[in-house]
Amino acid sequence: MSRAACAPASTSCRTPASCAPSSRPPAASATSESVRSTDRRCRPRRSGRCYAPSSSRTCAWPTRRPCACRRTSPGRNGTSWRRVGRSDRVAETTPDPSNPKSGLQERVRGFRLTSKYQKSGEAYLQRRNEEALVRRDTRWIDDVKKFQGSPLYMALAAGLVVVLGCVIAAVIFPAGKVGDGDIIQDSQTGALYVKVGDALSPIPNVVSGQLIVGTPATPVLAKSAEIEKLPRGPLVGIPYAPTAIRNSTSRMSQWAVCDTTATGSAVPLDPSTGLPTTATSAVKVTVIGGALTPADGTDELTGDRARVVAFDNQTWLVYSDAGVVARARLDLGNSAIREALGISIDQRVIPMSSGLFNALAAREPIDVPPIMDLGKPVRFPNTEKLLVGTTLRVATVDGGWTYYVVAADGVQQVSQTAAAILQTASPVRSGVVETEASKANQWPKVGGRIAVDHFPAGKVRIEDTTSDPVTCLSWSRDGDAPTAEQKVLVAGTVPLTAEQSAARISLIGAAGSAGTIADEVYLPANSGRYVYATGSAKDSREHSGEFWIADTGIRYGIDDQGSTEPGSSAKALGLRDPVPAPWTIISLFAQGPTLSQAGASIKHDGGAQDPVVAKFDPKGK
Repeated sequence: MSRAACAPASTSCRTPASCAPSSRPPAASATSESVRSTDRRCRPRRSGRCYAPSSSRTCAWPTRRPCACRRTSPGRNGTSWRRVGRSDRVAETTPDPSNPKSGLQERVRGFRLTSKYQKSGEAYLQRRNEEALVRRDTRWIDDVKKFQGSPLYMALAAGLVVVLGCVIAAVIFPAGKVGDGDIIQDSQTGALYVKVGDALSPIPNVVSGQLIVGTPATPVLAKSAEIEKLPRGPLVGIPYAPTAIRNSTSRMSQWAVCDTTATGSAVPLDPSTGLPTTATSAVKVTVIGGALTPADGTDELTGDRARVVAFDNQTWLVYSDAGVVARARLDLGNSAIREALGISIDQRVIPMSSGLFNALAAREPIDVPPIMDLGKPVRFPNTEKLLVGTTLRVATVDGGWTYYVVAADGVQQVSQTAAAILQTASPVRSGVVETEASKANQWPKVGGRIAVDHFPAGKVRIEDTTSDPVTCLSWSRDGDAPTAEQKVLVAGTVPLTAEQSAARISLIGAAGSAGTIADEVYLPANSGRYVYATGSAKDSREHSGEFWIADTGIRYGIDDQGSTEPGSSAKALGLRDPVPAPWTIISLFAQGPTLSQAGASIKHDGGAQDPVVAKFDPKGK
């Protein structure tokens, strides 16, 4: 029987001549007992070469059945050997203080699974080597490749979330059916229908359907196949009604009308003669629904500021009268009036639109008013033998003057401008009569006998029409406030931002309206206001018709015709709590159809032709 020597002291395991295959396995006692001598032999089951790494000092036979000879008695370097099983390939060493490598467990080469930590460590070292080679830097400040897949994983996660959201939404909000609502919209074509009995009648807009059903219902999407299952009714509703109506929660109502006057080279010319023409209006009217944005150089018409305008072949003075901007007819041919107001004879007069003219408060003409008993003696006691119509001047303690005009039953205090105008009709040739304050205090004081209270207090300062060709009247009022705020501005441009100016809408009906329709309108996009018409005066309590002002510049009346209870049409549209708006301004919007339940419950064979139309470029050029 041949046996191979196990030499743990050798750095390599050689197969000596005496190490030969054995014809039979060793006895059980031989395999289980410890081998004390170094010349003992182990007999493997099958022949083969023996191997051992230099570090393990292990001699093992690669056989199917593990038959390994392990020294158990201390050998060199403290090595001990024992018989081990299939999975045990560890060489145990006894610590030796003189040998720093003793006492370590050494693994024998063999088949075993790789752990995830080994794989992770190998990948880590590989990435670090690659980064060092590519960047020529072994510091490895950041691991770029580690995060290369993050965008992909995030996109996959986001896509998964979206898909799950769609699935959940489809379960919670399934596709609508015809029986789920009163107003149906085809999800494929966008056509609108209203349920009338068992049939579906086409409608031109959602507003018509809301008026028919009596509630602010929203369309229910349904497939064409579902809609085709029900019978079809005739076309009903209100053509040209607004596409949508939204109720505003703001109670602030702000409106403005602006005139932009074409002066100088901007005046339209007749191409045949080259002369100024009136075929095209020299005034462009802009209506604004919202707050103004004044630019630099915008001035408010207060104090002694004024503007001379022309309307209806007459001259008018726009000025501030007791805090209210008003208009009064003016005769510039009267030199006394011009001099009293400080207006030069060559003063430029700019035209004014009917919209702005009607929005201004009206005053009596600035002229010599009729005076009762002019030139007759007064009926109150006096020593100066005063005559009715005489203009008096009394010195004040501060060096100024107080002016009076004599009436039949007393003296009436007037402004300097009124005194200068009235002296032209004075029965006294000297004009203004100067008197002492002690005497004037003895005479009875009256008021309102002569209509001059609306005259400007002094000379006015006319605004330059070349640098400030824009005149705007602004009206604002909180829905619950007792009075409104009104002011007139003069500016170089319409008080809007560049974005707002670009969003202005031109009304095609303005050309032939003689000023009753504005040329341009601006309301914030997707807005619109539910208003009731009131007067332009600050304290107006007028409450007339109700309207919906769309952001397209169209005014729709709201009427309860055909309904049994007041406000049913507004309720059907989801509107409540209208805010006041001056009729003089909202009347400049283009007029649309009246919104009522009676008007919506009408059958049509086809839509009526709009009488006011204009071509446009589909490309928006």
